[in-house]
This record gives sequence, structure tokens and C-alpha cells, in this order.
Amino acid sequence: MQNAEKYAQRHAQVPRGSASLRGRKSPRSAVCVPFALFVLLGLGFQAGPLGGAEVFDSIQKAIEAAEDGTEILVAPGVYRERIDFLGKSLSLRAAVPNPKDPNKLIPGGHPFDHLIVSPDGRPGASMVTIGGDAGVRVVFEGFRVEKGISPRGAGVAVIGKAQAEIARCIIRNNLAEEAGGGVFVGPEAGIVLVSTAVIDNEAQQVGSAILVAPGEAERTVAMVGCTVTANRGPGGAVFFDLAPGSSPCLLNNILVGNVGGPDAVSAGELQLSYSMVGRIEGFQCREGCLFDVKPFFAGIRRGNFRLLPKSPGIDAAFGNPPCLKEIRLPFRKQDEDGGDFEGDEPFNDPDTPDTGSGDPPYKDMGADEYLPVFVRADANADGVIDISDPISVLDYLFGTATNTCDDAVDSNDDGGLDVGDVVWTLSYLFAGGPWPPAPFPTAGTDPTPDSLTCTYYGPHP
Repeated sequence: MQNAEKYAQRHAQVPRGSASLRGRKSPRSAVCVPFALFVLLGLGFQAGPLGGAEVFDSIQKAIEAAEDGTEILVAPGVYRERIDFLGKSLSLRAAVPNPKDPNKLIPGGHPFDHLIVSPDGRPGASMVTIGGDAGVRVVFEGFRVEKGISPRGAGVAVIGKAQAEIARCIIRNNLAEEAGGGVFVGPEAGIVLVSTAVIDNEAQQVGSAILVAPGEAERTVAMVGCTVTANRGPGGAVFFDLAPGSSPCLLNNILVGNVGGPDAVSAGELQLSYSMVGRIEGFQCREGCLFDVKPFFAGIRRGNFRLLPKSPGIDAAFGNPPCLKEIRLPFRKQDEDGGDFEGDEPFNDPDTPDTGSGDPPYKDMGADEYLPVFVRADANADGVIDISDPISVLDYLFGTATNTCDDAVDSNDDGGLDVGDVVWTLSYLFAGGPWPPAPFPTAGTDPTPDSLTCTYYGPHP
């Protein structure tokens, strides 16, 4: 706790964020499309209509043009920029083309496909800054934030009196020269952190993953369904310093495997529930916690923190926590709640007892649900790789068949489903071509992070 106490003394006052710009509430929407995508689609490097929305070639430009209440949808791509919400209440959400109308975007997509990364690799401001006066509300959903270097909050900084909901994100490989390697929350700011992975970050003082800075004011703090592991720093991975009597919503988290200090530290006594925890100070478990166990991740060094079969934490969390519903921010509809960081709904593993609670009682701990193993290229899930598999892929591609395991269909493991998968399987079967990548020929989970999922692997109806 020595590093934490020194930090609290030095940084009791943190500069507030920029003032809130109180524009009129507006139903306007904005779309952000990376330059590379413009070229690919042959649209030219210019702003223009996309489904009736204004189009920008950078996230920051869209924020600068937006009024309070605007929802900004961001197309898949790599965005080499630091972004600042400029004290505005906005919803910034990863999006994908609408299958029914490719000229429009809809919220969704995989965080691996929406990367916000340092433009220069040098120290500077936080990669994402959310600030403003009381009343500022921001939703930040579906992004991967990487390679920020900053004194505090190298990945994301929530400052001033702003309230932020960060959902379905991966905050990874950021370095704080002082505190809050992945996420920094100022003394008057609030945060709702949901279905998010904070991994492989570093801080030279406290809060290598997350720091909620010392503050006396009451504020909303929640951390539900998050994975915090492989962060490095002497003062603990997660550090909370909340006003006496605070009762943050802390459920379904994995807080293990961090290096250099406790996995979680609280300056006051706080309670957590239905979580997997390692070394903790100042926290007590209310119910449903797992101690002295380690999760089995598919490949944390490759950024794949999906739980493997038989891992602790499967079917052991709290489904649909009431405390989370009570504090959800604007911009989010009730029917959008639920799902892990990939958007997968809770999967009830038939081989694991349901030790969780709530509705449903079989949600998994952490940010990424366990899903069934599969064999790559076995597209029809009949246990045999033969000519029927490329035929099944063609049926799916041309809309004459359904598919519940994209990973099995992705024969070449390039993260997409197209005729290349058919060619790969045919080459393997009849031309002596290379084997499909792992998992093959025995079943396993996908070792490659991508946007594909496998909700069910078995004979198709």
C-alpha cells in the first residue's frame, strides 16, 4: 500500500476536463470511416452521405462536429489518433455494415476490428479522454485501445465530473508513467466498466490496469464482467479510493495473474461478488467468489482471453445484475443489455454445474464467454472433413443454408468467410494442399483473435 499512499498524497487534486458544450439535444448521427476503407470502396477521400449520416475520415473530426446527444458510429478500421470528447455527451460506438443495406452502419462488430492506436508511439495525452462538467454522459463501446503513453490513464482517462460507460472494449498494451496504465478515473468522475478486458498494461506507480483516484464525493462506479490480467506495476493492478460508505457494483470479474503487486487494492473496505480473485487488499467477498484458482485462457499472450473448457469461472457468475441496470447511461436501450465483449450471449455449458446466480444463473466470469470447441474446416459439423464441407460453405455463402459456427467454416483462418475457405478445403482434400490451421484435426478453440464466433458446434438441424 506504500505506493498507493504516496500517490494519494501527491495527486489528491486532478485537473478537471474541458467544460461541457451544452448544445441542443439532436437526433443527428455521424459516421466515421477510415481512409483505407474509402479507397477500398472506391468512394474517394471526401465527406458525403452514408445512410443519411454525415461522414468523417477520423473519429476526432466527427466528435468536433457533433452536438450533445449525437451517436457516432465507427466503421471497422485502424484509427491512428488520440481522441478527446471535448466535454460533450456523446455515444461513440463500433459499427458494421448493415447486412440489409451495406450503405448503412449498425452498432456491433468485434473490438479487434476497431483499433484506436497511438499515431506516433511517443508520450502524449491519453488515447481516449472523456471529461466535462456534471451532467456529461459518454458511451464508448466496442473498441480496442492500444499503445498509449501518458502520465495517467494512458489508455482511457475519465476526468472532471464526467460519467462514462465503457463497454465491450479491449484496453491493452498502454503505459502510464505514473498511474492508471489502462484506465484512469479522476476524483470527481464516474465510470461503468462492462464486458471489457484490461490486459497487458503497465503503470510505474499504482493501478497498472485501472485507477479510481482518491475522491470524497459520491460517484457512480461499476465494474461488471471484466477481465483484468497480465498487467504490470508495483502498486496493484486495480486501485479504488472511494468516499466512505460507497457501494460500487462489482460482479463477475476475473482479477488474477497481474504482476508486481496485488490484483486489486481498495483504500477502504469494498465488497465484490461472483468474481475470480487473486491477491487482494481492502476487498471482501460478499458471495460467489473463487479464490486460489486460475482461469484457463485460450492464449493470453496472443490477446485471446476466452475461457477454455473446464476452466474455473464457467457458469459461475451472476446473470443480468440489477445494480448494473439501475446505472446504465443514456443511449443504451434495455434490449441491448447482455452479452460478452464479443456480443455472445451466456452459454450454458452442459458439462459444468451452474454455480452462478441471477437470470440466467450460468453466465461466465470475465469478459469473454466460454464457447464450444470445434474442428476447423468441418463446416457441417459431422465429424468428417470431406467434399460435403466445401459444399456446405457454398450453401452458406449463397444464402441457402445457415451456420452456427463461423470459426469452423473459416478453413484458412483469415478471419473472413468467403470462397477462399472453399478453395483451401478443396486443395487440402484433392491437391495435397496444407492442412487447415488449428484447431485441426482434433477439436479445440480458435487460437487467433478475430471477429468470428462459434455459438454452437454440432450437427445442423
